[in-house]
Amino acid sequence: MELKKVAKKIKIVEVVELEIDIEDDRKLMPKRTIKEFWTLDNKYIGKLDPLDDYLAIEEAIKEEA
Repeated sequence: MELKKVAKKIKIVEVVELEIDIEDDRKLMPKRTIKEFWTLDNKYIGKLDPLDDYLAIEEAIKEEA
């Protein structure tokens, strides 16, 4: 089955980008910087967290411990 995408609308908007330093007890990347994105009317868009790319590695580390 082929996925078909058709753009219905494109709108350029202003966003707020927050850089946040995170420190937690994870073995993988206990210190990292994430970015969160919000609209100007305070609606959450999403985040970029480098740890999200490594969740499978983190699970493997937990299994070894």
